[in-house]
Amino acid sequence: MAGFNPIDALNKNSKAAGEEPPRGRFRTKDIKLQNIYYNEKNFYPQEDIEEKAAEIYAIGLLQNLVVTYEPTEEGEYKLISGERRYRALRLLTEQGHTEFETVTCNVRNIKSEYEEVVELIIANSSRNKTDIILLQEEKELKNALEQMKKNKIPLKGYDLQSGRLRDVIAKILNKSASKIAQIEAINNNLSDGLKQEVQKGNLGFSAAYELSKMDKEKQEEEYERIKARDEAVTVAAVKNVLDSDTTKTEETESENVSDSDTIKIEENESENVSDSDTTESEEIEPNPVTATSLCYSCTKWSTCDEKGTTVIRCGSYKDKREEYKTEEQRYNEEQDEIDRQTKRKLQEMEDAEKMTKTPQEKEPEVREIRISSMSFEEFEAEKRHIIPLNNDKYHAGDILKMWEYKAGEQTGRYMKRRILNVLKECKGIEEGYCVVEIDRHYDIFDYK
Repeated sequence: MAGFNPIDALNKNSKAAGEEPPRGRFRTKDIKLQNIYYNEKNFYPQEDIEEKAAEIYAIGLLQNLVVTYEPTEEGEYKLISGERRYRALRLLTEQGHTEFETVTCNVRNIKSEYEEVVELIIANSSRNKTDIILLQEEKELKNALEQMKKNKIPLKGYDLQSGRLRDVIAKILNKSASKIAQIEAINNNLSDGLKQEVQKGNLGFSAAYELSKMDKEKQEEEYERIKARDEAVTVAAVKNVLDSDTTKTEETESENVSDSDTIKIEENESENVSDSDTTESEEIEPNPVTATSLCYSCTKWSTCDEKGTTVIRCGSYKDKREEYKTEEQRYNEEQDEIDRQTKRKLQEMEDAEKMTKTPQEKEPEVREIRISSMSFEEFEAEKRHIIPLNNDKYHAGDILKMWEYKAGEQTGRYMKRRILNVLKECKGIEEGYCVVEIDRHYDIFDYK
């Protein structure tokens, strides 16, 4: 393809290594669509291309594409972000709309394939994702971060060397660490067949997590059952299977217990048990049916000389469930407790504020935005809505303060209008933007 230079391709890394990518701004370049090619690492679905094309044709391109200079036989620039827009622009040019043959791009210098994956995932952070995409996203991100850590490649804002990668992944994907642990469990333990059912929509995330706790043989049985029914499986149904298996195991074990093995604890005896009463025969074994003694759940069962069948208190007791917990289980429990405490404190603060402040007393927030001189005149007339980047700062009841700009400079005039409504998911609007409906009544000020 025209534009492909083998020397540029060979020198790409050396060129990029000497250039620190800009932080607060970025370089843009107008590039022919034919010189841009798809990114094979992009695993996100590309849907509703015709709708996107119709939107771009109606109002133009609102967001640039993000590319990196990596010349190959396919083209000079590899796509990093904006594939749906890129496909829509290609469709428009195929339909004869030649004005879309050239597109403005943000040109990034990416020094490694691992950084490329991280940028790709961060660029798609605002997407609505299916369970299977979330699983793939965590898997790809974890692999990229592990390689960056191994090769000592830094990621600004994150500590890859001494910090836990799970925490970094959680922050990038905006999920809790416990959620990431569940995703890892599914990725590592769930069978390929069950993952296919997740992709089909027959198996939700919670149900998949419960199934990932089963051994491979049991998972295969459940996969055949789900495949035969070809319908969605609820987490309640999976838990019923787990509970049923546990019950069957206990019944089988109880059938093998003889009368001589059955241990009964009389109420009067248990009330008068002292520490000296804990001595029993070393031959006793834990009985799953009547395991009421502390000794059965103690870590010292195999070594203790004073274990017994009627022990209800012991100064040396150590619970197996606590002692043998994995680091991951302890970490998840700590995080869950922190989440519960934080949620409770936030709720208490919110309730206290409601008690001290009535809705009438709440002062509206003032949101500032820049608009062109032409738009300012349109708002003076009949225009009653604006489409800004949606960063969750626009709310009904707040005041929108619109500054007039002409030839790139502030004129000194601004207009205030009350926000009536905010639509964050509206058909035909570019992803990441929202529609802000404003009152027709306004005031114009001039600070000069």
